[in-house]
Amino acid sequence: MKFMRITGPKDTFMSLPAEERTALTAASFAFFDKYMKAGKCKDWYMLMDGRWAAAWDFDSVEDMVNVTMEEPMRLYINVESLPFMNWQETAKMRARVSAAAKAVAKK
Repeated sequence: MKFMRITGPKDTFMSLPAEERTALTAASFAFFDKYMKAGKCKDWYMLMDGRWAAAWDFDSVEDMVNVTMEEPMRLYINVESLPFMNWQETAKMRARVSAAAKAVAKK
């Protein structure tokens, strides 16, 4: 299951003492490094608005939850998870939705 996860700091992160922010940031980089080496985090990018976007490949939703709970900054970030679908899956799903819409319209 591939996901794009977009994370950004909450206001509470900036209210922490500088030493604690530095330690959490270092721990978060180590977290990403661990999962990039394991092949779960494929790549990550800094967005122009200060948030981070990372492509992840999880074995299951439970795996995603477990990995999220390991994130050192989980209490201080907002997380948005967007599933990826390949083109073939998307085309099949759109065809099914279109067929269902046409069937409803006929009634």
